[in-house]
Amino acid sequence: MHGLAETAFVCPHCQAEVSIPADRLGDEVHCLYCGESFLAQLGVSDPSIQQVIDDTAEEATEAAPQQEVQLDANRIRQLASLRRSLYRSRSYAIVGVITCFVTGIQLTINAYMEARDKGISAKPLGLSLCAIVLVVTAMVLLKKARHIQQEIRLLHHPDVADGEPDFSKLSDGSQRWKHLEDMTPPNRQPPD
Repeated sequence: MHGLAETAFVCPHCQAEVSIPADRLGDEVHCLYCGESFLAQLGVSDPSIQQVIDDTAEEATEAAPQQEVQLDANRIRQLASLRRSLYRSRSYAIVGVITCFVTGIQLTINAYMEARDKGISAKPLGLSLCAIVLVVTAMVLLKKARHIQQEIRLLHHPDVADGEPDFSKLSDGSQRWKHLEDMTPPNRQPPD
């Protein structure tokens, strides 16, 4: 007929079964038998089926807080694990920075001593090159440690974002002046 699935409804006036296209659900329809109109809503008229639906809804309502608590507990575990891994990563980066700087300084000293004793050759140049690579690596690790520190700060205070603070909610002082005017006694005029 319409090409859409039809749903059977019972007219509340004459108890006749009326087929209604799926696109008319929620609309007011007219019964073909008695001519009265009624709202075509999916519902249950059988009390035993309604009781099963009510029981199922009640169980779902009782289970919802339990699931919410479970989700909260899982979220807390995830955040704790994330926090530990960020602290660990930051510690490794800091240890790497210190190690690279100390080793770079030691290689620079060795390259200087080697060049002073035996002249400039491949060994002092190689030591100097390694020292430069280690210092650059230390700078990269230091940048990574700072980035991890920012992530930790955001994890502890998620409402604090990077960038400029929001001053839009602050008043300009005019509200305080208004309150002072309200406190002035009615028989006394404010000074000019």
